[in-house]
Amino acid sequence: MKQSSRRYLFLSFAALALVAGLASYVFAGTSGGLIRIVFGAGHFADACWCLSLCLVHAAFSKELGTWGWSLWSLPFLLEAGQGLAILPGTFDWSDIGVYAVVTLFFTPFFLKVPLRTTRRAMPGLYAAVICSVFALLALSSATPAHTSYTPKPLPCVTHKGLAYSPVLTKINLSGSYTMKDLSGAQRFAYDYLFDQLVMLSPGRYKLSDGVTPNLHLDITINTDSYQHYGATLNMYVSDGSVYYTWATDYITVQKLYDDIAAKINVFVSYGWCSNCPSPCNP
Repeated sequence: MKQSSRRYLFLSFAALALVAGLASYVFAGTSGGLIRIVFGAGHFADACWCLSLCLVHAAFSKELGTWGWSLWSLPFLLEAGQGLAILPGTFDWSDIGVYAVVTLFFTPFFLKVPLRTTRRAMPGLYAAVICSVFALLALSSATPAHTSYTPKPLPCVTHKGLAYSPVLTKINLSGSYTMKDLSGAQRFAYDYLFDQLVMLSPGRYKLSDGVTPNLHLDITINTDSYQHYGATLNMYVSDGSVYYTWATDYITVQKLYDDIAAKINVFVSYGWCSNCPSPCNP
């Protein structure tokens, strides 16, 4: 077979191998588990890429000479770079095995490559161009490195109950939905919540009026599409805070306010725990 025909044949098969590898990436990513099992979850594409590289080596064997061994070692160098986190991608021993099988298949051919290149050939340039093209192909399709991230748990914070009395209280009420008669609803909630607090601990609470409050209560009332009510509480003092949520399981707002007042009184009287395992004794 003439040199030109032989080269054309090798390059044609190299292109087909790249197309097959690309197709496996597409089908493995968009099709079901069967395709992924058949293509080895990406290893088939790696084998096609390595096979194409070996075929290009075969096509330009006379021009490359001994520089062809740089192509032979390229897959292993890229995988080592990924293992050392120098190059993007995930190191995989299975990939090393795939490359070893493909290159070992072509080893008899590599051993027959002439040690001297043709006079006009520039083996270093041929090797650099081919390695650059195939390295770019490999790196552009590299999957991100798999890193497991475990979020650091928040520290356990406890706060004792408030020892001072009276507790100067400021209540801020808002709604995550459009309240009818907002000002009236807020006024009712202020009065009702404070009355409940006073009933639970007589003489303990006092509304801050023109003075700096000791206790800030930011309460947000929310509802679902079925007119069930819930709430969130952000309660804070000078040296701590606590956040609490009531699910939208309440039919009446009054019952919700009763539970909010009861929970606030528990926090004020006995303290609270944040991000702590149960049971927790502040």
